[in-house]
Amino acid sequence: MSSITRRIWITGASSGIGEALVKELANDDTEIWISSRSLTKLTSIAEGLPGKVHPLPIDLSQYECVEQLKQTFENQVLDQIYLIAGGCEYVDFPDFDSRMLGRIMNQNYMSHAYAIEAALPSLRQS
Repeated sequence: MSSITRRIWITGASSGIGEALVKELANDDTEIWISSRSLTKLTSIAEGLPGKVHPLPIDLSQYECVEQLKQTFENQVLDQIYLIAGGCEYVDFPDFDSRMLGRIMNQNYMSHAYAIEAALPSLRQS
């Protein structure tokens, strides 16, 4: 049994590029925290890679997640984070709603800023 030499956190890990990255990076010396809003999908991925992957269901578009994540990673050294989380909505000009732009900014921009703020203390330890 080999020891863990690399610890990674992947956001947006429940599907698409994020899920593929989890499967690509999971090996004997890597421990991975995976996050998205879907506990069911995260659990399914983790069950396929027992002992290597830890589900972390969280909505990164909400600032309130920062403190929870800081506590999660408080005693962990993170070597890398992959900020894959994001979303897409389309502008409908006849029924334009500026709140949609706010949701997209939170999902695709602020969620990454929140993740960096939460992970930075653990990244600095590596």
